[in-house]
Amino acid sequence: MGKLKTFIWSQWADIKGHVKYAILYLVFFGGGGAALVALLTSYIQTIRGAPLQDRLGYVILAVLVFCSLILSAIFLYLVLLSDRAKRPTGLSAPPNPNRVPLELPRKTEPAAPLQVDLQGDILELYILHAPSFFPVDRAHVFLRARIVNRGLSEATITAFGLLIELGEYRKGGDPIQIPPTMRIRREREGTFIGTALDEFPLEPALGVSPNPEIYKRGIPHEGWLAFEVYAHGSEEFPNAQFDLLLEDSLGGSHRIRRKAGVYRATGQLVVASQPGVPNG
Repeated sequence: MGKLKTFIWSQWADIKGHVKYAILYLVFFGGGGAALVALLTSYIQTIRGAPLQDRLGYVILAVLVFCSLILSAIFLYLVLLSDRAKRPTGLSAPPNPNRVPLELPRKTEPAAPLQVDLQGDILELYILHAPSFFPVDRAHVFLRARIVNRGLSEATITAFGLLIELGEYRKGGDPIQIPPTMRIRREREGTFIGTALDEFPLEPALGVSPNPEIYKRGIPHEGWLAFEVYAHGSEEFPNAQFDLLLEDSLGGSHRIRRKAGVYRATGQLVVASQPGVPNG
């Protein structure tokens, strides 16, 4: 009995977020579809001047019912596809839109120097929304980071991740390639009359070289990273806490944090006006 109860509750936990879609589906495409089919059949038979029960009337009714089922199937497919788009794919764990790809390091001070100790700062951060047809939008987060190894051993970074938190709001981001047309537009320093603008490419990019950067003790590496986050509607989170998560080649996990707060914009993220001739 206990196993049956556990199974039932686990099934309910899996579908409870989607019951509203099932109800809408039944109301609009069940009752509404049946009523619409009946009205259309009656209207067509009235135009023909024939009773509802004749042979052609049954054929018309069957065609309309078939079309209603096709539309219902398309609607259900779009709902399921939209729900699937919310979930980053995974091989072992069930999909979760709030999944964080890397394990957070423990908040304990080491008793001895670490073999690899990656520290640094998030110097710049920009968010670009890429809305889609479905209820789930993609937000791309571009950040410029400075990373330095304060540990005893050399290492490379084998994985990057992003965690966004603001109160109960929590999102995970997966690394993506930086589009070559993206630029940072800044005001030119030293201009007094008018405002001159320059566009700078997001270079160098970290973690994309076929030969991973070796983080030697005390030597900083500075560059750009990009992450994709699944957001709902028009969520905005520029003042949230951002954690850049790192995993090194010796198995250690690290975190570089930009605390929640208000930050002054140092530029504007744009698509290059002249992609073949980058400024700066």
